[in-house]
Amino acid sequence: MEVETVTGASGQSAGAGIVAVTPGGAAATAGLRTGDVITAVNGTPTPDSETLAGVLAGLQPGQRVPVNVTRANGSTATVTVTLGQLPG
Repeated sequence: MEVETVTGASGQSAGAGIVAVTPGGAAATAGLRTGDVITAVNGTPTPDSETLAGVLAGLQPGQRVPVNVTRANGSTATVTVTLGQLPG
């Protein structure tokens, strides 16, 4: 999954926008898709892609965590993601 910081109408960071989802990966399996904006992981707000990376770094592969997203159509959802392991 690739993300980039999304800026809201106020000019402030609004979350980590998903720009690509790896087919068959943890994000795709959980139902995350391109255009979703991740706003929190495991109860921790993720206003930008750097914060998202920091939150994920503090979690363990195999851990199941709730991920709050705003969909491209403006609706919100919470999905459970089983974290994968970073390559390398």
